[in-house]
Amino acid sequence: MRPEQFYQEIGGSYQEALTRMPDDRRIIRYLGMFLQDPSMEELGKALTAGDAEEAFRMAHALKGTCLTLGLGRLTVSASELTEILRTGRLEKARQEYPDLEGTYQEICEKIRAVHI
Repeated sequence: MRPEQFYQEIGGSYQEALTRMPDDRRIIRYLGMFLQDPSMEELGKALTAGDAEEAFRMAHALKGTCLTLGLGRLTVSASELTEILRTGRLEKARQEYPDLEGTYQEICEKIRAVHI
């Protein structure tokens, strides 16, 4: 699928992505790099370990990356979890994490289908 279609399917903003990356090749490159980003995995580990500070850091990093790439609802979910962790509500974050993880997995699968 082409990048524009990808953004339509995920509820993201292709136009927003184009303001940060000049063309489809660059968008595809950065989406590929997103698949290698450790933030989501590290967020899960920090939540499991009960490390609210590290979980906040990883959620915040994930939010920033999603925002930069224009990843729509994944950005929203990461932002919500970041705010929960900002207030130190670790148990609430643990409850919300599976929803974020599901959205993340869905978007990663769609990223794998992006090509020019």
